[in-house]
Amino acid sequence: DGIWVCSEGPMSKIPEREEADYRACMLGLRDYVNKNGFKNVVLGLSGGIDSAICAALAVDALGEERLRTVMMPYRYTSKDSLKDAEDCARALGCRYDIVPISEPVEGFRHALTQLFEGTQEGITEENLQSRARGTILMAISNKFGSMVVTTGNKSEMSVGYATLYGDMNG
Repeated sequence: DGIWVCSEGPMSKIPEREEADYRACMLGLRDYVNKNGFKNVVLGLSGGIDSAICAALAVDALGEERLRTVMMPYRYTSKDSLKDAEDCARALGCRYDIVPISEPVEGFRHALTQLFEGTQEGITEENLQSRARGTILMAISNKFGSMVVTTGNKSEMSVGYATLYGDMNG
């Protein structure tokens, strides 16, 4: 009849703060990915809690078929981290790839050997790992039309504990 009527019905339960935050993150991710025309998303799965939560959020927001996870081990990556990452991807039902970063990191180190000669090794060399991972994720993004999802957390961001062009990508 074209008349809108407001009638009494069941009250919706207001979600708790954590659930409301999670739902907002899901909505934001889904909306951003879809409105910007990305086919899917990709993220680095380290075996840690931050990347596991980001992966779960992506699956909840987009579905398992739209998430690709990538474990990028280096010589310091533990067997436990490898197993945890694989178990996480399997539990979520999403794609899981392994792309070792030893060759790219060692390539950068070799290229910089002469320039860095006589200097003490430190954070610069450590950041090469993060930047190699970021470059690999961006290459996957470019090749397959995926959006990179960052796995940094609020605490890391608040104190600046992140590597520009590395784990901040996404």
